[in-house]
Amino acid sequence: MKTVGDTLPPFELRDQNESTVRHSDLRGHWIVLYCYPNNMTPGCSQEALS
Repeated sequence: MKTVGDTLPPFELRDQNESTVRHSDLRGHWIVLYCYPNNMTPGCSQEALS
C-alpha cells in the first residue's frame, strides 16, 4: 500500500484521451493515483464515494 510521500516506480499509462502519460512527464507535480475494481460497475461508484 502506498501512502502520502511515497515514491512511485517509473510508469506509463493512458489518460482519458488515450494519450500516453509517463512518470517522467509529471516530475515536480503532485500525483494522485486512483484505482478502482472495475469500470462501469456498482463497485466503481461505491469505491469513488468512499
